[in-house]
This record gives sequence, structure tokens and C-alpha cells, in this order.
Amino acid sequence: MINTLYLHIGIYKTGTSALQHFCIENQNILLNQFGICYPEFGRNPKGIGAHHYFSMPVSPSRPDGYRGRSFSENCLCIQEEAIRKEAKHLLISSEAFCKVSDLSLLAPILKLAQRIKVIVYLRRQDEFLEAAYSQKVKEGYKGDIQEIERDLISNDRLDYYRLCRRWGSFIGEENLAVRIYDSGRFRSTELYQDFLRCLDISVDGRFQVPGNRINVSLSREAIEFKRLFNIVGMPERVDRALINILEHYSMMSGSDGGCLSRPERVRILKTFEASNAKLGKYYVKGSPISPFPSLENTPDRNNQEDNGTYSVWQYVKDNNQSLYNELVRIVGAVLNAQDEKNKQVAAAAHSLWTGTRKQF
Repeated sequence: MINTLYLHIGIYKTGTSALQHFCIENQNILLNQFGICYPEFGRNPKGIGAHHYFSMPVSPSRPDGYRGRSFSENCLCIQEEAIRKEAKHLLISSEAFCKVSDLSLLAPILKLAQRIKVIVYLRRQDEFLEAAYSQKVKEGYKGDIQEIERDLISNDRLDYYRLCRRWGSFIGEENLAVRIYDSGRFRSTELYQDFLRCLDISVDGRFQVPGNRINVSLSREAIEFKRLFNIVGMPERVDRALINILEHYSMMSGSDGGCLSRPERVRILKTFEASNAKLGKYYVKGSPISPFPSLENTPDRNNQEDNGTYSVWQYVKDNNQSLYNELVRIVGAVLNAQDEKNKQVAAAAHSLWTGTRKQF
């Protein structure tokens, strides 16, 4: 029987994509030198490396009419792979598990190993909201950040103490490794080193660190630029090219987001103040008040220069002239159509067109 199952459940927007890519890059080292199998079964071959196909039967996000294997069958398949590879341990990673409210659905996973260790990274609620908003906009979302906040709260996605209590009751408090994701601290190799320690591995230089950042969050200007184009509409090939260049813009601009004002951040953290205090007391050692970084060095939307979308337009023009021309053509076509029936599209196109010129 497998000795230990390491189950990494996210949460979303805590470097999970980077960690999953890291595990794929180092899967041979993990198996051959540490006996840890990062299974091929359940991974999307076109994805970064998450086991979302494995978690699909119990995921709240599974497609309607899902007719794939049951979760029990998936567990058997992954167990067979580990035995075939003569692994001592299993490592499974999928953020979908953090969204499962009824953990009794995961009962088959308890039979996979003698011991289960659940690894969860948590991110301060206001920063998580910004990162989630960025991700949704990259995927085509057209609304505002307040709508995302309401959705996260209504689905109980921001009460981390409750999440940890639920998982602790399921696998035992002593088997839950709660880590705090700090984007300021985890900028280089620190995240990978922290994750390896959770796998009971001493950190050394034998592991390959991915050279490129994975699934980059967009800056405030890039988010608004993409959101407006989501409203206007564009072909899929243009959408992919736009996301790519906006990620590069966000890295080069040095912006850390800053979609929220300081009062908005204070309000959000006040909502979860009691929950975070209990999280720090019971699950994060040495955190008697709150386990998360303070607001001191966090960007404040009200203190940032706002050039609208001008700086983004300029970056696209300087780095991909053909994409720039295509985007201008799309906006111009909408404006020339003068469709009074869809005022939201017209307003978005007008805002984008205005952004092509520096506002003084």
C-alpha cells in the first residue's frame, strides 16, 4: 500500500499553476529519488499539469451530463499507476478539491494510502479577490470586481477557517498543512522550496525551476483593457494573442494590480477578521492575530497614476504592430456600426478608442 498521499488542494491563485508545472518538470526526480509519484492519470495533457480530470467526478464545476469514470474508479486508476511505478508515495494536485463542500464524496481517497497529508495555500482575501478577478477577465468576464466579491462570499470561498475546519474534520487536524501565500515573498524559488518542505523533502539544487512565470495576474490597466475588449468582442486567435501580450505588459510594468482602494481592502478584511484570527490561532503557528501580511505595502488604487488604457495601447503598438492594427480595426468597426441597440458595446468601444490617445 502507498505510504503517504500528498493532496495539494490549492486554493486558486496561490501559485498552484506554477507548482503543478514544477511537479511535471521534476516528476522523474520526485519518483526516482524520493519515491513520490506525480501521476499522469487525471492530468489534462494540454494543460499545465493539474489533476482536474481526476477530481472531475466530485468537482462542483464538472460539466452537466458528465458521464466519465466515478471518483472511486479514478482512485483505482491512480493507485494502479503508483504501484506500477513502484512508488512509495503519491502527490495529487487540483484546486477543484477546495471547492468541494461535502467531503464525504472524497471517501474513496482515504483508501489510497496509509497516511494522507493535505496541503493548502491561503491568500489574504483582498489579494485573492483581485487575482480571481484578473483570472475571470482573462477568461472573458465582462462585469466588475464587486460582482466577483459577492459570488465568492455567497459560495463561502473566503472563510478560510471554515475551509480548514472542514478538511481537518475529514482527514484529521494533524494531517493538514496550512501555508500562507505571500506574493511579496514567493517571487523567486521560495514557493517551490516551501512546497518541497511540505512534501518532507530537504531543499537542494537538484530540482529544475521553471524559467517562465505561469498564469500571470494582470495589472489594473491590463485588466480594464481586456474587460473592455471582452464586451466589444474579438476572434479567439486575437483573444489568445491579447492575453499573451497583456501578461508581458503586466510583468514589465511592475504593477502589482491595485484594483482595490485602501478602504475597500479594510472593509473586506474586517468582514473576515474573526475568521482569520481563529485561522491564525489554530492552524498557523505563531499567528495570534492574523496570519496574513499587513496592508502596509499593498497598492492602493487611489494612490496610483491612472492613464486609462493609453499605456497598454502604447505597449501593444510597440511590441506587436499587427495585433495593434487588428485591435484598432475591431474598435473602429464597432464605432462605425453605430448600433444604438447595444449601448454597453458602444460605450466600451468608445472608451477603448479614447484610450489610444494620451489623456491630459
